[in-house]
Amino acid sequence: MLIGRVLQGIGSGGCFTLGTTIIFDTFKQEQAIVAVGRINSVVPILMACAPIIGGYLNTVWGFRSNFLAITLTVLISLLICIFLLEETLPPKRRIQFNPKGVIQSFKKVVTSMPFWQTTVIVSLVFAGKLAFLSCISLLFVLEFGVEKSALPYFQASLLAGWVAASLGYKQAVTYLGIMRIKSVGTILFLIGGTGLVAATYVAPQNPYLLTLPMLCYVVGANWVQGLYFPECMEIFPEIKGIVASVLTSVRLLLTACVIGVTSHFYNATIYPVTLLIFAIITIVFTTIVRYEKRKCSALST
Repeated sequence: MLIGRVLQGIGSGGCFTLGTTIIFDTFKQEQAIVAVGRINSVVPILMACAPIIGGYLNTVWGFRSNFLAITLTVLISLLICIFLLEETLPPKRRIQFNPKGVIQSFKKVVTSMPFWQTTVIVSLVFAGKLAFLSCISLLFVLEFGVEKSALPYFQASLLAGWVAASLGYKQAVTYLGIMRIKSVGTILFLIGGTGLVAATYVAPQNPYLLTLPMLCYVVGANWVQGLYFPECMEIFPEIKGIVASVLTSVRLLLTACVIGVTSHFYNATIYPVTLLIFAIITIVFTTIVRYEKRKCSALST
């Protein structure tokens, strides 16, 4: 079973990277931004529904039914890829596999400062949301007296904010433009993060006041991520697959580390996660300022 799960993880990681690459092969940057925004609205819903569906299957038919459901889903995906999905990489951009060239491409990516700046931005804003969600599932019920039946409403409110930001993303870009959306998104997640600090100081045991600023945070984080993710992918347009693989790996690793730190310092209060999110908004804001300055300097020269 463990070997099978390792193989499943390897395949899932490859498919996750490949899907991102296909988007940026198929669409131009502005269209890719919209496509990524739509995916960002679907993925959280699937992530929220998956444990519910898995729990139901496990209860009714046993744990093996989960593996059968995964197998059928993957089989459907495989058939779609074989019969419906055409090659998205234009013929003029196709090259033969060259291990030495692949290593050089990876080196080119991991030594790029703009790549790391955009990757840190994309990874940490997403990790902050998940860190808060992972914390409140225990904190709100065990320490703040929130009923188990009511907890999903707090979680769903943040999910709804994320989905609403994704659905309104295209219209916001159309009316305000990319640069203004960057500014608005940055301001919103800063307000959300500092609002959480204020709520923690004023009412550290009030689940409503603690959740409210995070609604602002997730909307801003969604827009920031939705803009800097495509920019990261376009830094090296000739090796988008490698960029996507490194970006995805770092994003998942940083997210896991942030949640791990949250779990390690959990002390039955909101203070550890608040400090962590404050550190995240500080790092991300500083990185955004430096990245935009660097980009403006590069364009001026």
